[in-house]
Amino acid sequence: MAIVLSLGTGVTLAADYDSPEAKARQAAKHWAYQPVQSPSAPQVKQAAWVRTPVDAFILAKLEEQNLKPSADADRATFIRRATLDVTGVIPTPEEVKDFVSDKSPNAYEKLVDRLLASPRYGERQGRRWLDLARYSDSTGFQGDQTRRNNFRYRDYVINAFNQDKPYDRFLKEQLAGDELWPNEQDALVATGFLAGYPDNLNSRDLVQRKYQIETDMTDTVGQALLAQTLSCARCHNHKFDKISQKDYFSFQAFFANTAFNEKIPAAKGEQEAAYEEADAKWQAATKTIRARQKEILEPLREKAVKYHKERYLDDSRESIFKAEAQWTPLDRWVNWRLANVSTDRDVANYLRLTAEGKDFPDYNPENIPKWEEYKKLDADLKKYDNLRPSGSKFVTAATEPGPAGAAHLHPLLGHP
Repeated sequence: MAIVLSLGTGVTLAADYDSPEAKARQAAKHWAYQPVQSPSAPQVKQAAWVRTPVDAFILAKLEEQNLKPSADADRATFIRRATLDVTGVIPTPEEVKDFVSDKSPNAYEKLVDRLLASPRYGERQGRRWLDLARYSDSTGFQGDQTRRNNFRYRDYVINAFNQDKPYDRFLKEQLAGDELWPNEQDALVATGFLAGYPDNLNSRDLVQRKYQIETDMTDTVGQALLAQTLSCARCHNHKFDKISQKDYFSFQAFFANTAFNEKIPAAKGEQEAAYEEADAKWQAATKTIRARQKEILEPLREKAVKYHKERYLDDSRESIFKAEAQWTPLDRWVNWRLANVSTDRDVANYLRLTAEGKDFPDYNPENIPKWEEYKKLDADLKKYDNLRPSGSKFVTAATEPGPAGAAHLHPLLGHP
């Protein structure tokens, strides 16, 4: 009976705790939701120590504890701290000597200006943003495929800091650069912020993959831009913060039709020219091998593609085998995803099964020599890996799968 009573009491308390009134009372007290104010600088005893209003707040707390501020750092210590903070490396002995011996009244200002003008500034500060953007050069999961275009987003962030890009423009480009400035490569590259999700290219549940991807984007935007963890509200109304489950999925809906095009031609610069030159050599050296591989696979392609599609789970197959004229937005996304993760490797795998799998329904002993030849060609192809180009000639950018010619609309902005 005691257990029943305690459980009953617990349920009552939980229900009361979860009531809109209780949540409103809790949220109203949280400092993060208080109106922004501009407090007056506190009065302090050692007013001469105060150089900026911020100093007064620091000093007031020290004086509450009967503490005194530390003495100013000497110049050698100052340049070491400043250089480490701004660029992440220690200053050279020559730089320390020059600063210590600089008797000009603006010596400190010149040091800070020099550090902020260094390319190392963006590299150092950009790391902080890249951590928030869960930046990685590969997809994770068991495949961990390289994302060959991702270096462009990394460089975009570094350059944004070095160019002192306005913060509002910095955020808009990363959230909707493809919509707002579709003809500017920098804005397209910026949407790599959304494209950094861990990805399993071999997933057989494309519907689940869709929801996992948009969940990742939703949670990342909350953590990086809103300083707010939204993820708890995916399963229930947030216990402390003013985020309901309805709020969460309303927010997630903004990303529901987002996909990524990894084959947008990049503006041609030195890197792209070097890539094309190296790629042309690899293409020429491997042309005969690749042509023969294609010749082996082509007669099997139709059956192989059908087999590949049938291996997806039921809800994915429902979209995959539906007539395009009947596609919903979900169906369109699933088929977009399927087209972007399917390769000739899937056809080659079907050839392998028909040659090696004696219990495989389409087993055909006539395909054994074809599979053996294909494997040998694969090994021959690997001999030319040293000729493969590094880098990329493409840009990854957010897009929206939709009917050909469909305009992207911006209802909040009032123009297409």
